[in-house]
Amino acid sequence: MKMIVPTGRARKAVVPATPDAPKMPFRLGAGGMGGIGNVVHRDEAVTYDELSDTFGAALSQKRSRPSARSRTALAVIKKDFPDELRLDGRSTPKQVSDVIKYATDQKHLTPKKYSADGNSLVAAGGWCAPSETLYDLCMLESRDGMLQIPEIQVNRGGIRNTLGPDWADILASTGFCFTEAEDIAGNYSLTNAVHTLTEGGAGLTSYTITFDGQTTGSIDDDATAAQVQTALEALSNIAPGDVVVTGSTAPIAMQLTWGGTYLGDNVPAPTTTPTGGTGVVAVATLVQGGQAGPKPCNTVECPEFTDHRLDVCGVCIQAGILGDRAYPEATRRYVEGAVTAHMHRVDANIIADIVTGSTAVTVVDGNANPGTAAPLLAAIELQAEGVKYANRMGRNTMLEAVFPFWIRGMIRADLARRSGVDLLGVSDAQIDAWFRMRGIAPQFVYNWQTMAANPTAWPASVQFLLYPAGTWVRLSSDLITLEALHDSVLNSENNYTAIFTEEGYSVMQTCHISRVVTVTVCESGATGSSTIVCP
Repeated sequence: MKMIVPTGRARKAVVPATPDAPKMPFRLGAGGMGGIGNVVHRDEAVTYDELSDTFGAALSQKRSRPSARSRTALAVIKKDFPDELRLDGRSTPKQVSDVIKYATDQKHLTPKKYSADGNSLVAAGGWCAPSETLYDLCMLESRDGMLQIPEIQVNRGGIRNTLGPDWADILASTGFCFTEAEDIAGNYSLTNAVHTLTEGGAGLTSYTITFDGQTTGSIDDDATAAQVQTALEALSNIAPGDVVVTGSTAPIAMQLTWGGTYLGDNVPAPTTTPTGGTGVVAVATLVQGGQAGPKPCNTVECPEFTDHRLDVCGVCIQAGILGDRAYPEATRRYVEGAVTAHMHRVDANIIADIVTGSTAVTVVDGNANPGTAAPLLAAIELQAEGVKYANRMGRNTMLEAVFPFWIRGMIRADLARRSGVDLLGVSDAQIDAWFRMRGIAPQFVYNWQTMAANPTAWPASVQFLLYPAGTWVRLSSDLITLEALHDSVLNSENNYTAIFTEEGYSVMQTCHISRVVTVTVCESGATGSSTIVCP
């Protein structure tokens, strides 16, 4: 994340003071480069006019510096203490004691420096066993576990793009083949069968589709065309590309266009059975397959464009001027924590948008106690093969997958419970290698399917995202950062703006394939080798 912050401080030229111009018994602080509270000081005393000129010059400049973890002090007036009276956050108890002893020693309390009448300062009695203050602050958060996808800068409110045609649709709906006899007869192709599904009656809540003796699971009446197609492809006699489902729901009005294995066949019409409610889904043949006809010619259609508008997240933090001066570590710790929280918040929103834009798939495991490693790896390989088959992808093509961080721990817990084998020392690298050998490049993130702060059991299911590399692109605007912003309103309250950020973000899908897969898991240690039940 790139921050815009000051890099330097050009000062207005100062006219030399006249001999009678009063000098301030302080030193003026120039702009620091090392972070909150780090200020470089001039050695010479300054006049009030010089101080005023320096403030004016500093407040009129606009600059940048490369770290989001620092701010620039506009000006600091520092009292000139001798070394014997200086303490900092690294002072030891002995040093604290020595400074106090030095400061309270009567021989150092001279009339010229400390007292107008030359009298010694008298300390109040009763100071016994003073407490020490620990100024260190606990900082646990990190910027690990955030999604890594390509990112581009957007200078306006968003960006428009199109996915273009889906190659699986092109495969299913284009091309023709014919024999010599058909050529002689003038019949150059056979038509592909098209069937319609139309909802009738009232009160339907779910139904099944039966094709050539195979029946789908129950399908909700408001299931999308893509979900109906997924249900059909789960049948053993329908592979991805064999049928393309289009149309709408509520009420159901869809078309089933056959291709792939059934290209040019007179495909028998499927049947439907209501499984909930009182309505029905009627099936009709719109185009009979296997009919002779001329050479088909497909028309390239103009693709639709999608407008991706930027959303905005930001951070605004105010701090007390005197409080920050006295305890800058607290301001720095709060600002750093807030910036890290902002990054995780945007990351969670990005992942949520990707999940929303992905096709939901639930992998059914027929085992009552499936374990974690076996069903998860089986689901990964199944989905990876399905994606590659549907798009005829190269066999060495790696797909990207996103998992919650805790899944590797749950896999280890599952393997550790297996009896008769020593799987207590399985490393993250070994688990990642199991993914990679299945053509998967895994990522593990914090900001999705988060765990409770005090968990008592592993989750009963896990989701993972699966998509070809480059399918999702992050869109980002410039990051606006204003630090050490002083204005009249805040100054009147003795406060200032320590940090203000705004970041525009969105995600853009560039490929058709993106799935969010749900798998039932359990750290039971079960292998299922003797109890496998195929659904």
